[in-house]
Amino acid sequence: MQQLAGNQYVITLDDDPMVSRIIEKSISLRSLAFSTTTEFSSRIPTIEPLAVFVDIHLANDQSGLDIVPQLRARWPYCPIIVITADPADDWLVDAFRKGADDFLLKPIKPREVQARFQTRLAHLQDRAAKSALAAGDVSLDTAHRVVTGPIGRQFLAPVETLLLAQLIKAKGTVVPKETLKREAWGPVRVSDNAFYRKLFELRRALEGVSSSVKIQSVYGAGLSLDVQTNVTPMLNAL
Repeated sequence: MQQLAGNQYVITLDDDPMVSRIIEKSISLRSLAFSTTTEFSSRIPTIEPLAVFVDIHLANDQSGLDIVPQLRARWPYCPIIVITADPADDWLVDAFRKGADDFLLKPIKPREVQARFQTRLAHLQDRAAKSALAAGDVSLDTAHRVVTGPIGRQFLAPVETLLLAQLIKAKGTVVPKETLKREAWGPVRVSDNAFYRKLFELRRALEGVSSSVKIQSVYGAGLSLDVQTNVTPMLNAL
């Protein structure tokens, strides 16, 4: 199977190859077809689909629902639409509980595929946009816990993500240390040593993505995010 980086496509997990073809024509996007959860699972780390269509009942008594939690954890803002010929409430309740966003009943209809795909994609893209924060040349994806800048990309621990999010939202103003502790750890009592260890890791992550965004300590007050802008000095003509 060829590498698809940079292209938009969807995934169809169904033991009937015709389903993938119908989906492909319905939404005018390429559909990568998988017939087993094992085959699909092996490719998850290397693909980034725009949406995933999952048949509940696969061949050999496999259930597509078994892979849904893994898909939701990997792609928080990717629509997951289950497909079934059995509209029993129990199946659908289980699908939604595991992370599915919508469902299609077989035989699937092109207009319904298109409508549900577009609706769910727009909804989840809106949620994804709300999870993105930026300061200077640094962006933070709070859903995936990734900070990105001009010189790199770093994955953050959950507490580090919460700390950086609060500093970005403060827009350069000083945030008291106790406020940061409360926002990042909740009601858990946290020692200063534990706090500063996490702060050290966060500073190191920022250094790996940008040279112009830094965390500043303000003695006796708290911390702030310093965003430096490169200004080329003008030389006075003699």
